[in-house]
Amino acid sequence: MKKLLKKYKVKSVPQKVLHDYSGMNYHAAKVMGFHPRPEKEQVFVSRSLKNGSREETIKHEIVEDTLMKKGYTYFGAHLKALKEQEKTSQIIEKDLGKRPKDARKRKSL
Repeated sequence: MKKLLKKYKVKSVPQKVLHDYSGMNYHAAKVMGFHPRPEKEQVFVSRSLKNGSREETIKHEIVEDTLMKKGYTYFGAHLKALKEQEKTSQIIEKDLGKRPKDARKRKSL
């Protein structure tokens, strides 16, 4: 995944450009007739997304685009990208479960 992340250009765009989407990649945009269309190996991501959501969206779009290049339909690639996100979330939750409870809580000032 790290090689793919380096290969792709990420462009932050206003949410209004993406309409109801958080991100967009070239192949998905092409299939859906979405404009403006990102260039090949470029993803658009909404400026309104914050840290973790932004990174998840970027990874999702890259996985989806890569799978579509391999012949997956948009729907098939989208579902597989969502499954990858779910696996990542489960790993993070599992890791958090191994930490002492007080390490997971933020202390208020």
